Amino acid sequence: GVDCRMTSDPEYLPAIRSILVESYSPAGMPSEEIERIFSHARRIFSPATCFVLATVDREPAATAMVLRAGGAVGIYWVGTRPKYSRRGLGTICTIAAVNAAFDLGERIIGLYATPAGRSVY
Repeated sequence: GVDCRMTSDPEYLPAIRSILVESYSPAGMPSEEIERIFSHARRIFSPATCFVLATVDREPAATAMVLRAGGAVGIYWVGTRPKYSRRGLGTICTIAAVNAAFDLGERIIGLYATPAGRSVY
């Protein structure tokens, strides 16, 4: 089954990184760049940052980054492993991120979409 959770635990960073490499590399983002960006938990995780992680039968399948700043929330790095695409997991992660922002009392939420993801939103 599908499970979706919010996490700030650096233990999940390797899974998050691998999802993003698999989902963004085919769209033209160099995997080395993604590896560099997501190589250090201290750079990624902070009190203002968390991730949504969706799993399918306990395998990490999709993710989204939630970043709080200046009274607003940004949703970034929404990605799904290609083998799980077209199952709504990106949508599940995005909705979970938006709901988490509302639960935190935020009312301004922005979503950045790459050209590959614009048709989804």
